[in-house]
Amino acid sequence: MRAEFDADAKEFATAQADLRLSQEEVRNSLRAEPFDLSTMRNAMAASRAARENFELVLNKRDRRGGVAYVVVGRNKLADWPTQNEAKSAARQ
Repeated sequence: MRAEFDADAKEFATAQADLRLSQEEVRNSLRAEPFDLSTMRNAMAASRAARENFELVLNKRDRRGGVAYVVVGRNKLADWPTQNEAKSAARQ
């Protein structure tokens, strides 16, 4: 399983970084003074696209290898957004 994940690690890392950067842009647009509704909407649209791309890359990994995840791995994937939200909240 690890070898299959390593094979496309760059694509996954890029998609993940793009998603995080797009989420940061949404936060920045909400904090901006003066607030610009159009900028926020554009940032949110870009974030949705980045999330969709990230999910496609993640799903491609699953389909490509036909990997049957062990319980621990599935739980980590299920908890992934929660873990990142907690880290983000701790930084603020």
